[in-house]
Amino acid sequence: MERYNYSIGYNKRFKNLTLDLDAFVVDSDIHHNSSNSYTHNLTDSVAKAEVSTTSLKRHYIVTGAEYKLEEYDKEYDLASSSGSNFQNELYNTSAFLQDEIEITDDLLITVGARYDYHEKFAGEWSPKINRPL
Repeated sequence: MERYNYSIGYNKRFKNLTLDLDAFVVDSDIHHNSSNSYTHNLTDSVAKAEVSTTSLKRHYIVTGAEYKLEEYDKEYDLASSSGSNFQNELYNTSAFLQDEIEITDDLLITVGARYDYHEKFAGEWSPKINRPL
């Protein structure tokens, strides 16, 4: 098995605003030896962006988005093998918004929502409300 990870990121803080940008690729090759020897290659490529702000009193707001592409190849070593080569790629995207609200010095409530869209399974909303213990 061979696995390679590549990443790059950028973080910038302004007065009441923080910007985070990240991109990474994970590339994995697995070679299987048998009567039908083949290689699996899986590549995940991800780009993410996140912006947070403390510009509103007693609020910490975070918003972001992500794009992920999964590429999969299965290649047999010999054309005479009983298996057939296979290629596929899928993408999914997401976006979210979250607000941590300081109600009092001892009470914090988090509200938010996230939307995920997968090329094969469509989209889904995930609401959130939380009060840490």
